[in-house]
Amino acid sequence: MAVVSSTNPYQAAVLDLDRTRGDTAPFRFALTDSDGNAIDDTGFSYKMECSSEAAPTDETDHIFELTHNGDGTGIAVFSPDAADVDYVDTYFYHVRWTDASTKTRTFLKGKIVFTQNIVDAGT
Repeated sequence: MAVVSSTNPYQAAVLDLDRTRGDTAPFRFALTDSDGNAIDDTGFSYKMECSSEAAPTDETDHIFELTHNGDGTGIAVFSPDAADVDYVDTYFYHVRWTDASTKTRTFLKGKIVFTQNIVDAGT
């Protein structure tokens, strides 16, 4: 699980991820304030979007879009299905929340590198 600390509320943290093609284990991010305390995310909704473009102008190049509803723990969990992670290449993602007062913030972004797994190398 990646821990994302909010030290600058105006700038998204950058975290590059490595995944193996076909791995459907959840993406998990723990959100903390500058003191290391979990953010109360009651009433939040989250969206994780992945694209083949670093700065897409529309959703044409989206690889996947996953959502999660906050439960007060400050842990955002995104569970991809097999089709979401059936890629081998480098992609770009961001994660944003919409809080209970409908304010939106992108708090995490980076690259996801999907590498070929050995078992499915022929498919």
